Amino acid sequence: MFNPPYAEGINFLRLGFSPAIEVFAGEETATARRIVLQEEFELRLILRGRVQVEFNQSALAACAGSLLCLPPRQLHALSASASGCAFIAFQFNEDALARRGLDGACTSARDVACIDLPPEVVASGRAAQMQIAGPAAALRTRIESLVHMLDDLMTRISAVPARPAASGASTRVAAIQRALAYLREHCMREVTLQELAAAAGLSKFHFVRLFSTVVGITPHRYQLLLRIAGARALLRQGEEIADVAQHTGFFDQSHFTACFRDVVGVTPGRYQLQ
Repeated sequence: MFNPPYAEGINFLRLGFSPAIEVFAGEETATARRIVLQEEFELRLILRGRVQVEFNQSALAACAGSLLCLPPRQLHALSASASGCAFIAFQFNEDALARRGLDGACTSARDVACIDLPPEVVASGRAAQMQIAGPAAALRTRIESLVHMLDDLMTRISAVPARPAASGASTRVAAIQRALAYLREHCMREVTLQELAAAAGLSKFHFVRLFSTVVGITPHRYQLLLRIAGARALLRQGEEIADVAQHTGFFDQSHFTACFRDVVGVTPGRYQLQ
């Protein structure tokens, strides 16, 4: 298992829309470089410390008071500063944006962006981080406040022009993209390196070296992240945790729970019941 990326776990709240908007808040520890893959857009407001984000062969740094936009279905490498960092993050899909009347912001949200926010917005983020795990009696007020904050953040992101994608060796990248597409289609079963190499049109030895160079992690780790993303969707649909563990290819429920908490920051039970 990887070192825990969060100090004392994180606080989590699902805004009960259809589709749901999920809010995470907590303290990121100064662990080694952490790879993130999720199916949703993410807006992450840095409240304390500093984090470096690597994406699409480029990197940027976000300090306290910065708002990060992380596009969906893409790998991001996150590295917190030595003192760690505090954050509040919103995760949502395109349908959630459309329901909020913010679908026009999707274009700018498809690339990594980092913008500086005025002090009053950062202060609101700090207040929300402290309130997210507050008493149930104040839940309605907290939800209204968080929704208002999300609308404001998306409006700010929509004004940021998208950056051009970094160029790379197109033949190599295309080969790995074929393997990734194959892995996405078959991720709920154990996919062999030979299968992936064949999908990429490469030798097994060449594929393994190229995959780690282009993607940044091993095929096994990438498949684990895909499975966790699939598990989140099944948990939101109300499936039993034991069934989710089986359907997403984990050895047993205990193994699934440990992997889920390592990646998401909360246990499957808490994620589903919140």
